[in-house]
Amino acid sequence: FACVSDWSEDAVSRLVSPPLDSSDGTRLCVSFRSAFGYFFVMPENVEFVIQASSNAADWVDEAVWTPGEPAITNVFLSRTYGNQTYVAWTIRGDLSNVDYWAIDDVLFHPALLAEVMREGGQWVLQWAGLAGSTGSMVLTKTDLKSGEWSKIAVPVGSVWTNTLPGAQRFFKVEAKLPDSEL
Repeated sequence: FACVSDWSEDAVSRLVSPPLDSSDGTRLCVSFRSAFGYFFVMPENVEFVIQASSNAADWVDEAVWTPGEPAITNVFLSRTYGNQTYVAWTIRGDLSNVDYWAIDDVLFHPALLAEVMREGGQWVLQWAGLAGSTGSMVLTKTDLKSGEWSKIAVPVGSVWTNTLPGAQRFFKVEAKLPDSEL
């Protein structure tokens, strides 16, 4: 998807997904790449928004940010939207100086982890335990596309905190099921 400016000063441009099956009540996570270009000066009143809806008409803002460098973005929807969920990539505001906004590599998946945060120089992971599991293993890596996952912790409960280096880090939590090994 690429949005090319219509030179409007108060505009909304929206790309809407097909309906996604959310009948099992699982919250969704949307991962995607985006890039943004503008003419001469960065517009002051432009917002990128991820919106969600149960009917593709009544939209709820899930994430709002100002444009920047090309990036991979992950947005965890704050709630479920019934049996089907529509997701929209929306750009709104003063589009008169906007050259393009591009979206690529879209991936929808269940939002199994509750939170991944960086607080006071520490990584904090908090997740909902898997029913029937007897524990968890936290794994990490700094490059999602290469290298092996490193096992770093077997926490008690469903919260893990540590001071690992790096501003970008990927985490995975594996559940231990009865009669299995982590």
